[in-house]
Amino acid sequence: MMATLLEFRGFVKRFYAKNDIYVKPVIKFMLALASFLLLNSKIGFMQQLRNPLIPIVLALICAFLPVNGTVIFGGVLMLAHAYALSLEACAVTAGLLLVMYLLYFRISSRMGILLIITPICFMLKIPYVVPLLGGLLFGPAAAVPAGCGAVIHYLITYMSQNTTSLGTGEIEGGATKVASLVDSLITNRSMFLCVLAMILTVLVVYFIRRLSIDHSWEIAIGIGTVVNIVVHLMGALLPEVTVPIVQLLIGSVLSAAVAFGVKFFVFSVDYTRTERVQFEDDEYYYYVKAIPKNVIAEPKKTVKKIVSQKKQTKTIKRIDS
Repeated sequence: MMATLLEFRGFVKRFYAKNDIYVKPVIKFMLALASFLLLNSKIGFMQQLRNPLIPIVLALICAFLPVNGTVIFGGVLMLAHAYALSLEACAVTAGLLLVMYLLYFRISSRMGILLIITPICFMLKIPYVVPLLGGLLFGPAAAVPAGCGAVIHYLITYMSQNTTSLGTGEIEGGATKVASLVDSLITNRSMFLCVLAMILTVLVVYFIRRLSIDHSWEIAIGIGTVVNIVVHLMGALLPEVTVPIVQLLIGSVLSAAVAFGVKFFVFSVDYTRTERVQFEDDEYYYYVKAIPKNVIAEPKKTVKKIVSQKKQTKTIKRIDS
């Protein structure tokens, strides 16, 4: 079974290395399209942008741009829908996006993939996979895009659930609408609990993954998942905080499974063949721990050309004649 999985992993990695010029644009297109369709389905207040061709065209453009192109286009699309809802909603959204983008581009501009997939993972009910992947594949700075993505999710959710009050209905006066939207974010303890859990999970996973111990990546995923669950359960004790326990447990298990799958493709080693080497030079002693990767050699295919006996006989007769 393991040999089959390793062969499949080798095939995928070889295919990606050989065709990355085509695979990367396809992946970026799919992520951009999913993000834009998510925005249109949640806060599609501007009718002109709800045309299915608009997200497709924007996603095609983002396919040939850096990942941050999708981040910027997503912010513009979000602002356009907020403006269609109300000028006050657009102003609050613009201010929040400005703060988050300044923080993101200053600290973790190369981790745009996390900012993009966070709202998508919230929609799939597995947001806990984001801090796990952030700690495994990146570093402590991954907490920034993960946290910003969580804030964007809660902002989108609030606008979609309070369309009437933020539009032209129940709440009158621009100042009142702005105060209502800002207050909904500042007093949203569930949002702050989610952001805190993501930050702690990223840090725990990263520092355990960096330890020089066997199976550090597996241990990091396991402990990170437990930390995420414990933080949410402790937060559920606070007033005005509701944590869906069943969804939390199922989502955490699925997130850990995804993290293990990613780990298999990124970091697969054989700890049974670990070697420790010690040597020195004029200034230092060196203690090196060498762990071989799990690699299966690519099977070589040999092609034999079979010539029929009749054809050989005819050739001989022609030569004799």
